[in-house]
Amino acid sequence: IRPDTTTEVSDPVLAGSFTLYPMPASQSVTISCSSPRTHAVDVSLLDASGCTIATTQLLQGSVACTLETSSFAQGYYLVRIKDERDAYNVPLIIYR
Repeated sequence: IRPDTTTEVSDPVLAGSFTLYPMPASQSVTISCSSPRTHAVDVSLLDASGCTIATTQLLQGSVACTLETSSFAQGYYLVRIKDERDAYNVPLIIYR
């Protein structure tokens, strides 16, 4: 694992490129996209069992949002990026 690694997701359904950083996350993770969103996008943090443990929203017109990760244990998680039609899961590592 390299702390300077960025995970990028390109999905035509979500109409844009999403980047999660830093990777691995410690205190928080930022989800950004290459251009302002035309619709709001729901962003959820899921634990290993698939339960939602945190949520936020990338608002219409925004290019980034942040999920706080400081209260979660080290480990592997999924960030679910979901619009009104589809969802895409991106792996996330929390490490301190």
